[in-house]
Amino acid sequence: MKVAILGSGAMGATVIEHLKECPEVDGVVAYDRSQERLREVANRYHIQTTSQPDGVFNDPLVRLAFVTAANDAHPSLTRQAIGAGKAVMCEKPMATTLNEAREMVEFAEKHGAFLQIGFEARYSRLYVKVKEWIDAGQLGQILNTHCVYLSSAREKGSWRNLKA
Repeated sequence: MKVAILGSGAMGATVIEHLKECPEVDGVVAYDRSQERLREVANRYHIQTTSQPDGVFNDPLVRLAFVTAANDAHPSLTRQAIGAGKAVMCEKPMATTLNEAREMVEFAEKHGAFLQIGFEARYSRLYVKVKEWIDAGQLGQILNTHCVYLSSAREKGSWRNLKA
């Protein structure tokens, strides 16, 4: 299967690295507005690139699109991919407003499309195991929780620290 990456920045590169190891994937094409980024991706991963989104949406071999562009581009790219008949895996946050998120879901439902949002914490082994313990009654009656999520967000140079 051929897969598209819509947005080839840091998250797009991470997805490309994972796809290169997936035996079901026989081709990857990256779309981005930045020619410099496309050159870097093409040189590093030896994949097809395009600065024209129609190059992805009109390719009948592309069956799945990963939306990894800037957050404000997620709704538009998701709708375009679904409209072109592609299954879509969209990174979080799926949109920058609740209304846009609803519209994305309604659009996918209207087209009978596959749309999944990449919120991996829900399926992490840690959370699944804790949920099993709760369901089995092993933790007693849960009255309150306090959770701390640690990430690289405070590291210098993290994309989370960059101002638009």
